[in-house]
Amino acid sequence: MQIGRTKQNRERRATKVNVFVGTVIPSTKDKQSKGFFSYQASIMAENFTPEFRDGETFFSVFAIFFPAATGILAGANISGDLKDPQGALPIGTLLAIVITGLTYLGIALCVSGTVVRDATGNVNDTITPGSSCNFSAACNFGYDFSACAESKCPYGLMNNFQVMTMVSGFGPLITAGTFSATLSSALASLVSAPKVFQALCKDNIYKALHFFAKGHGKNNEPIRGYVLTFLIAVAFILIAELNVIAPIISNFFLASYALINFSCFHASYAKSPGWRPAYKYYNMWLSLFGAVLCCAVMFVINWWAALLTYAIEIFLYLYVTVKKPDVNWGSSKQAVTFINAVNNTLILSGVNEHVKNFRPQCLVFSGAPKTRPALLDLAHSLTKNFGLCITCEVFVGSQTELQQELSDHMEQNQLWLNQQKRKAFYGAVATDSFRDGAKSVLQASGLGRLRPNTLMLGFKRDWKTANTEDVQVYVGVLHDAFDFEYGMVILRVSQGLDISHILTAQEEMERMLLEQQVMEMEENGFQEGGKGFFNKYRKSKKALAPKVVEVPQTSDVLKINQRLMEASSQFKRKQGKGTIDVWWLFDDGGLTLLLPYILTTRKKWRDCKLRIFIAGQPERVQQDKEEIQGLLKKFRIKCTDITVITDLHIRPTSENWKLFEDMITPFRLYEGSKDTAQAETLRKENPWKITDAELDRFEEKTTLQVRLNELLQESSRAAKLIIVSMPIARKGCVSDHLYMSWLEILTKNLPPTLLSLIYRGQRLAQTRCCSSHRHGEMPCSEVTDSNSVSPVKRSRTEEVKESRGSIMLKFAKLSEHATAPTRGSAKAAGYDLYSAYDYSIAPMDKAIVKTDLQIAVPAGCYGRVAPRSGLAAKHFIDVGAGVVDEDYRGNVGVVLFNFSKETFEVKKGDRVAQLVCERICYPDLQELETLDETERGAGGFGSTGRN
Repeated sequence: MQIGRTKQNRERRATKVNVFVGTVIPSTKDKQSKGFFSYQASIMAENFTPEFRDGETFFSVFAIFFPAATGILAGANISGDLKDPQGALPIGTLLAIVITGLTYLGIALCVSGTVVRDATGNVNDTITPGSSCNFSAACNFGYDFSACAESKCPYGLMNNFQVMTMVSGFGPLITAGTFSATLSSALASLVSAPKVFQALCKDNIYKALHFFAKGHGKNNEPIRGYVLTFLIAVAFILIAELNVIAPIISNFFLASYALINFSCFHASYAKSPGWRPAYKYYNMWLSLFGAVLCCAVMFVINWWAALLTYAIEIFLYLYVTVKKPDVNWGSSKQAVTFINAVNNTLILSGVNEHVKNFRPQCLVFSGAPKTRPALLDLAHSLTKNFGLCITCEVFVGSQTELQQELSDHMEQNQLWLNQQKRKAFYGAVATDSFRDGAKSVLQASGLGRLRPNTLMLGFKRDWKTANTEDVQVYVGVLHDAFDFEYGMVILRVSQGLDISHILTAQEEMERMLLEQQVMEMEENGFQEGGKGFFNKYRKSKKALAPKVVEVPQTSDVLKINQRLMEASSQFKRKQGKGTIDVWWLFDDGGLTLLLPYILTTRKKWRDCKLRIFIAGQPERVQQDKEEIQGLLKKFRIKCTDITVITDLHIRPTSENWKLFEDMITPFRLYEGSKDTAQAETLRKENPWKITDAELDRFEEKTTLQVRLNELLQESSRAAKLIIVSMPIARKGCVSDHLYMSWLEILTKNLPPTLLSLIYRGQRLAQTRCCSSHRHGEMPCSEVTDSNSVSPVKRSRTEEVKESRGSIMLKFAKLSEHATAPTRGSAKAAGYDLYSAYDYSIAPMDKAIVKTDLQIAVPAGCYGRVAPRSGLAAKHFIDVGAGVVDEDYRGNVGVVLFNFSKETFEVKKGDRVAQLVCERICYPDLQELETLDETERGAGGFGSTGRN
């Protein structure tokens, strides 16, 4: 190959020299009749200006000539043969372009200075005496080619394609050189193009082209590619018109160069560390300009061919984008995507959260994603194209021993998620205990604003038979999530969520089936020297001890677990017509309403209608419905039915209550029937058990869960999905088994049920605007003290207080520095307000002291910020006039004036003022011409005094 390339280069140099030598050889009569007169200034002047004929333009001629200048990448194609490609390629390529350009320009000048544009080739076409001739520069040399004006002549620059042969010193050498160059270029393309095409087909990017990936022989020659390339070449040869073929070739060359230039620009724009151009004069904007220029020239040459080329490129790009072949190119697109992701994440981190932008970003405790598909499918429905979804798995054991397994699972499970088209991430940790791992995941998951805010997990169905530590870990994770400010969603499906044992059985069955097939093949007479499937597996299969394997059938395994498998895939399919029942019972932050709304926007759940159930009182049923309808209309949430539950707090039936008592019997301490010493001993030995005192304390809440299940059974038995506000238990107050019994009895014998609860510090847009509604009957964002009372208890307590005519002063803490208002005595007129921060007030100066409290004064009242007499009497500290309006929801501040001669220090937690709630009226305004007369009239200050 190297010898052939060297010989070819020598032939090309000889051909060029032959042309230059031929132009200085005096022309013969025959050549003169064909338009060649050696170097003449008049001929050069005539040929120097353009003259396009037959509809040709500059760009049409450019398109024909352009393929002669497409060897720019020749150096890159042999980079592997170069000793120093980094240094040689830029210099060599630029030098080759300069030499080639000068050669082309030199030949063009030589030919245009020696040959006229038109000639007849007839030696007798000379100027006769007495006649005039002004057709061309040939007239100066005694030839009259005016006949070419009437009909096309065969010779001259404009007509003779063999003009180079005529001009050269030895014509056959031009023919030989042209043939050699054409043949070598054609063979090079014919050999190299199929190999590149074969590599593309092997990547299996385009499935239809995989046929051409097969190679033959020791060198894996792409015979099929050779045949295809040959047929394409023959098709173009059959066109038999170079002026037609050249623009098509130019079009595709320009498209290639445009893509190469844009790729260089894009790699630079992406700031990919792997893109390090060594050429010091390289500029990314010059590459972009080159790409735009190539595209523009394509349109100028042939607009329809350019459009066709773009259409093909766009189709191929879209195909790759949609199909997502399993090929890692390390493309600049990946780098740009990464840069954009980082920049957008940083931008998000600098933006304060707003309730309108709240979206559930789920951290799903799924274990390996494929083991709990129903949980993953529902989480995907809630977050697809909407929020973040992270599935996580906790490996318990030595981190050193689990490191490789952890790494394998990370790669395999993320690949599985991608293959299943689940827009989710997979994360895993290895720790000594599950709860420690869960804490790590809860604290470290996410990045910036892309951080989970909702924990989603399955209900622990085996809590009654599991050991105590497992139950404590499960409930502990719920408490940890709440401590880390997560909302919580628990999914219960009656058949269960975990199908890992089925997957394990199927994998084992497939392995055994494979072993059975191998044994059958061995029994059928395959020999040791045989080839194929059996020979590949012979060594490993001989080591198997049993000769006969009982293989369970797939259908048997599926029949045993049919109900579980159906349940695991129920959220994959379209749900059809039905209802999503939302039991919005207390202030859960609005998550209970947001989740079903998101589901109804999905294609699988689109046919399901929302039904909303709220708690209320019999005398307010219609009013409550209208209030909820107005709220839903305001937030553009469609709902087919609203039901007000008026009998939520009645006692459940004796049968259901007995069912609950039987459920908790194994976990009760029964210390009430023992003496004090025995009871204390039992409590120390079994601190996790449910005490009689605990049952008495939470009897009302326990009764509520049993009653709720009865109502759910009556109203939502046929629902596609039930979403109900999740009861919560304060850490250290409610035992783990009692809490699990609440969740168990609440969701027992129901369709798929979601228990939802949002962290108390989170508030959604729905709950921000419902302050006009009554607490005991529907959710509302303002609470009396969200840190000390559970939502269910608060709902029931406030309902009772409202029925007795009690007035509530509601407040919310804006930070951990805030202190709840207090009263000095039961009959004190005002609530003391506390400073949330330290302040220094100079003499005769003032300061606005923040309390970090939001306060909602009772209806028909306003809050008056009044001074504390102790501060005024002892320190000359007075309070500026302050009014808290009924609709004010900002941070309550107190204006303190220091009238003393010393700096007054306010410490965090100091009482600074008192809030007095006073009833007022809201009169309408009316303008009159005159007002009625009074006895006092216009008397001003002191007008009623006696002195």
